[in-house]
Amino acid sequence: MGVDGAADGGTTLNLGVLVAEYRAEGIGPLILQEVREVVGAVVRGYDPMVYGQVASWDLGLDDLVQEFGLDVLVGQGQLDYAMLMASDRIHFRRLLARQVRYLLARRRRRTIIDNLLDRAHKRVASSPFRLVGGRSEWSYTLENKEITSGRVSEDGARSIACGLSDVPTNRCEPRLRAPVLYNEDSLKEILERIAKTTECAVAVSDLDRVFGLMLTSWVPSFLKDGEGAVGRAQADGLDAEELMIAHEVTDWILRRCGDGNRELLRLKLDGCSDREIGQRLGLSRPTVAKRKRQIMKDLEVSLTGLHDGLRRVVLDRLGVQLSVPGRDLHGSH
Repeated sequence: MGVDGAADGGTTLNLGVLVAEYRAEGIGPLILQEVREVVGAVVRGYDPMVYGQVASWDLGLDDLVQEFGLDVLVGQGQLDYAMLMASDRIHFRRLLARQVRYLLARRRRRTIIDNLLDRAHKRVASSPFRLVGGRSEWSYTLENKEITSGRVSEDGARSIACGLSDVPTNRCEPRLRAPVLYNEDSLKEILERIAKTTECAVAVSDLDRVFGLMLTSWVPSFLKDGEGAVGRAQADGLDAEELMIAHEVTDWILRRCGDGNRELLRLKLDGCSDREIGQRLGLSRPTVAKRKRQIMKDLEVSLTGLHDGLRRVVLDRLGVQLSVPGRDLHGSH
């Protein structure tokens, strides 16, 4: 069965049945079966060794389904989002499929970041850098540079990451689990520019955050190049006028969404839990949950009157624009 699903044996499984189960018990047997079918359909296009560290998906599918259900659907509230936004069962399954692809991308991004950190640790052990600390909690700075105590702030990390967007990357082959995204010269340039920007030593955890932010925009672009479109729906069947409407509605949503809500929505689409969002934005979890519900309601109002295909295009365009650091989110291009 593919992502869009097929007719079920003797019964008709529609969105209404799934919504009723969701309201009664959250993830029940019908939703769990939908999840398992969608995850199984999506992973057929992904190398199990690269994305699951298993020889075949037969060995790793159960673990992935569990991770997706607990961390993404429940932990990140994506089941709530899918139930609110889906217009029918097919749309519901496509929303789940997009989140499965994002989970796989984040898995691979984590592997690439770990590889970059290992290479960085070796590189900062020699000139023009100075290595500070032990293996697990190391920091670095430039030779002969006087440093102050402290840590790189969240705003500082985001500013640094945006400033490094011009560093060239290597094209990543989909079959490589940990491709060399930056060559040695580019990595050295990144490490130097970060160290020059900060008054304190750069801790490995600071570097981890900066690399994560730098790779945020890489996730949808890599998946589009390597495994198929993610972050935007196929526009097949939409005429030029409808595509223009999709563009205008997306920009309208972004203009109406304040800076704080844009950042909250971006973090949510990037896979952060309510707890992580609260820590980054200085908000309590109840406040994050309340603002998230309001954002979803506002989205629904903005999408009123659009047919299903157009709604999907708007939602996916919105996801891409919010996921790219430094992109103008006010509609200018």
